Amino acid sequence: MEFNPSTNLVTFTKKDIEKLDLIIKTFNGHLKPEKLGHYSIISNEELWIKIVIQFCVMGRASLIEKIFSDNEIKNRFCQDLSLKSLLSSKNPEKYITKVFEVFKPTRFWPQQAKKLSLILKEKNVINKDRVVLIDGLSHKKDYNEIRNELCKRN
Repeated sequence: MEFNPSTNLVTFTKKDIEKLDLIIKTFNGHLKPEKLGHYSIISNEELWIKIVIQFCVMGRASLIEKIFSDNEIKNRFCQDLSLKSLLSSKNPEKYITKVFEVFKPTRFWPQQAKKLSLILKEKNVINKDRVVLIDGLSHKKDYNEIRNELCKRN
C-alpha cells in the first residue's frame, strides 16, 4: 500500500486487497469505523466512554458488545462510568470496581478497574474535568506518529 501525499490517494496491491478482504469477512458487522476526523467533534463524555470501552475489550469484546446492544443497560453503564461520576467519587477505583462487578464488561474487571482509575490521575489524559489525550492530534499525520504521541501521553 502506498500513499501519495500530493494527491491524497492510496494505491493498494493485490496482496493488500486480499488482506482487506479477509478483514472485512472476519469483522463485517462487528466494526463501525468512524468518519475521518470524527474525534474532533465528539463530546468530552463520548470520548471518555470510548476510552473506557478500550479497557473493557481487553480479552474479549463480546461482553461490552452485549452491554451496548441494549440501550437501557448501555445508558446506565455510560452514566455510571461518566467522567463526571468518576471525578466526583471519593475513591474512583472502588467505584469503578463496583460498576464493573455489576455490569461485567470485561473478564478482567478488577484489573481493568484499577488501570482505568489510574488513567483518571494522568494529566496528559484527563486535565480537571476534560479529556485532553487527543488534543493537538491530527488525522492528517502518519498513524505511527500519532500512535507514538499517544503512547508518550499515557
